[in-house]
Amino acid sequence: LKENDSYAQQSVAHNTVIVDETSHYGGQWKKGEEHSPELVFSDITNPEKVQIVSAKENNAYAGVGMQRTVAMVGADMPFIIDVYSLRSAQKHNYDLNFMYGGHIIETDFKYDAALTSLTPLGTKNGYQHVWKVAEGTGNNGISKFTWLNDKKFYSIATLTTEATKLAVTKVGANDPDFNLRAENGYMARVQDKGNYTFVSIIEPHGSFDPRLELVQDSHSRVQDIKLLVEDEKYTAVSVSFREGKTYLLMFANAPSDAKTSHKLTIGGQNYTWKGNYQLITK
Repeated sequence: LKENDSYAQQSVAHNTVIVDETSHYGGQWKKGEEHSPELVFSDITNPEKVQIVSAKENNAYAGVGMQRTVAMVGADMPFIIDVYSLRSAQKHNYDLNFMYGGHIIETDFKYDAALTSLTPLGTKNGYQHVWKVAEGTGNNGISKFTWLNDKKFYSIATLTTEATKLAVTKVGANDPDFNLRAENGYMARVQDKGNYTFVSIIEPHGSFDPRLELVQDSHSRVQDIKLLVEDEKYTAVSVSFREGKTYLLMFANAPSDAKTSHKLTIGGQNYTWKGNYQLITK
């Protein structure tokens, strides 16, 4: 199918950052096969507490360094800390795409929905196949997006400003033969940035019983997200929940062995640890 080339192999079809609406490696998969991301660190030895992986990609875009660190915290009702850092000496537009299944329940940001007609998100590199269903402006602080899937609620809480654009999307534009699946997406968009870091919390919560028509905990539990440190050496992120718990994740942005000591001062308090990262629960 021609849509395999025009959409499926394009970066906008995946859960990643797209720079200037251009796919990784210019959409050339053979070029992409010549490179692989650099693993910074990984630790999946303590799944009851945290599973974490961090990797860098410096070849997908000329002059743009990318590092993504994903931590799944807890076991019974886990949540994900997603830190996607971009570094460039030049200004770019960055789109972070999340594909999701299910039905939108609520947002805490204002948006304008396309009520009578739809327009594609762009004109090429897969964007021409994505309908812009709604677009809004981020809050100063965090913006939340909640959906229902298979009787469970899920939310993405993202660190934003009023300059952040938030788009709700659906695949299917410019597809006269209906070869594309009508998949849902949610995209955080920033413009004219050199160095920029997306910080998002993805959490399951609550439930819906259609037989009893019973809803429990349908709202996001995230109260606050802070990017406390972000430089070439270290990143530190905190996330607070309504029930009172706060998690502080600190990690080195370069590989280090288990004996290497690290020190950060945050809000006048010193933190030290050995190894690649430290997760503290308060």
